[in-house]
Parts: sequence; structure tokens; C-alpha cells
Amino acid sequence: MKSMQDSPQPNPALDPPDWITPDLTHSPHYRRALQIPRTRTAEERAAYRKKVDWFYKARYGLGFHFLADMAENRHGHTWTSEEWNACVDAVDVDNVADQARELGAGYVAITIGQNCQYYCAPNPLIEKYWQVEPGQYGSRRDLPMDLYQALKKRGIRMLLY
Repeated sequence: MKSMQDSPQPNPALDPPDWITPDLTHSPHYRRALQIPRTRTAEERAAYRKKVDWFYKARYGLGFHFLADMAENRHGHTWTSEEWNACVDAVDVDNVADQARELGAGYVAITIGQNCQYYCAPNPLIEKYWQVEPGQYGSRRDLPMDLYQALKKRGIRMLLY
């Protein structure tokens, strides 16, 4: 299966501006640092509304927080990289997509990672800036891409958080 890393055109977000430092990626205030205010023209606002109209028409969707720290916080468990990768590998994306279709969901949203050191997708930037091995904190499996492919076959959109 083709992953986002194999894509011929690299995502420009994978080559961040020089002012985004490794320290900034660890800061709880990084969101504010990355928000660059800008005013949109009427044409830009209309084009934006046209792009997100599907969201209104979808009516509702499902959202998942797929996080390592949920189990860690609730049960005092500290994950190892191998345990995290086994957890990510165990997700049956076809079953999730079938259940979303059965419920009539117009989209599925999933977290890549949030407030914890583990991510359910490979993350070359984290590996580079944190100086860690592939699969140490980002999973070896690209779960969001696998889920996207399963949902796409069923006509369901996906959101990443």
C-alpha cells in the first residue's frame, strides 16, 4: 500500500520555516505561534465556503481520540514503542469503516496524536527534531492513511486532528 511518504510531491508542511524550532514543537503554545492572521477577500471566502459545503451536507460524523496517554493516565501504564505499534497494528480499519457506513456517518475524524508522545502515523519531522528512531514514537503503520482508504471505498470522508 502506498503511504503519504511515498507520494511524488512532498507536503510543504514537511519542510517547516526556519523559525519553527525543535523547542517550539514541544511548547504548549505552538498553536498560537503558528497562527498567522490574514484577511480573506469575498472571492476567497466564497471559494472556502464551496470547499467546506460537504461538511454541512454530511450532517454528522464520528470522532475518535486514538491516544496512548488515555490508557497511561487511567491505568498507570507507560507504553513501550512495541506495545504502541502493536495497538496501532491491531486496528481493523475495514470494520471501523463498515460501522461508520452502518451508522450513516458522513465523515470520520481521528487524532494522529495529541498531548502525548505517541502518534498513529509515521512522523519524519518528530523523528528528526526529537532525534529518535522511526517507529519509536510515531507508529510504523500509517493508520490514518489505511483508515482513509477503507472509508473512501465506502464514500465516507475523513478528517485528521
